[in-house]
Amino acid sequence: MSMLKHKRSIDDIYPIYNKTVLLRVDYNIPIKDSIIPKPKESRLRASLPTIRRVISRGGKAIVMSHLGRPTGHNLNVLRDEEKRKKYLKIWRDEKGTGKTTFFALCDGEEKRKILSWSSVAEEAKALGMGSGVGKTDLFASLEDEEKKRLLHRFQRDIHYGRNDNFPQLRQYHGFEEELTLRPVARRLEELLNEDLEEGEPRVVVKFAEDCMHAEEEVSGLEPGQVLLLENVRFYSNENAREESERMIMARKIASYGDYFVSDAFGTSHRNSATMVGIPKVMGHGCCGYLMKREIEAFADVLGDPPRPSEWRSGFISRFVFSLFLLVSIM
Repeated sequence: MSMLKHKRSIDDIYPIYNKTVLLRVDYNIPIKDSIIPKPKESRLRASLPTIRRVISRGGKAIVMSHLGRPTGHNLNVLRDEEKRKKYLKIWRDEKGTGKTTFFALCDGEEKRKILSWSSVAEEAKALGMGSGVGKTDLFASLEDEEKKRLLHRFQRDIHYGRNDNFPQLRQYHGFEEELTLRPVARRLEELLNEDLEEGEPRVVVKFAEDCMHAEEEVSGLEPGQVLLLENVRFYSNENAREESERMIMARKIASYGDYFVSDAFGTSHRNSATMVGIPKVMGHGCCGYLMKREIEAFADVLGDPPRPSEWRSGFISRFVFSLFLLVSIM
């Protein structure tokens, strides 16, 4: 159990000035109408000390997180630049809610039925029943509110509605949940600039809408600034079963920075590209303040448990396994 003690932390990183620190956090919080409920801001606030440690010493912080469970796109599929831009535009316009993804997973008859209720019904009539004839592109061209209205009607339809049998419903909580991190970038900037002392410069938080093609945003980052990458689960490589697919993503994001810091305790058990793959590529990793506090708390319990010992619960055991996975790469 002693392996849980004395892990490298962000305090051990030197030098930081003009260096880029990749910071994996857990911003998996509910967002509605681009607003984060005040009671749900605790995860953002918990990450502030680690971010401030980087930028206060002239470092550049690149923050990354997942949000929800979107049906991500495989990087190999999006190597076509036009296709990548198209999917990014749909994601941006729909705020990551996945309405078009929901539609795309319907069969041909269901797609035609949905489109028959729409403002493009006449255009839809000319399209065939087969795949690849343009029904999904036509649906994607609709205004977001119309998409929402059509899918709600489809769900209520006695003949066509399937409710929770739809796999995409499980992914998108009924295509309502907003899965883009753009609102988080705005709120993060506000929080980092709270209680600034007189003469302190404002903290700038930039946003990269494509975590796998953020070279321009990374190169433009200046000391003391923060860059938040878009939801890493926009790409299915993040949680791919094959390690080779995860490592494609890990190598790309690792190329953005000099150091890797993990402050995402809640997802430390996941063998994902950004949790495990990046430190493998970079050959190092350390804890942020949130992660350090959690590890030290578990180390105290495991190293000198109170008597009679009650720490052998299933809950503790699951987190011990998570910590073993985490510390093995640090």
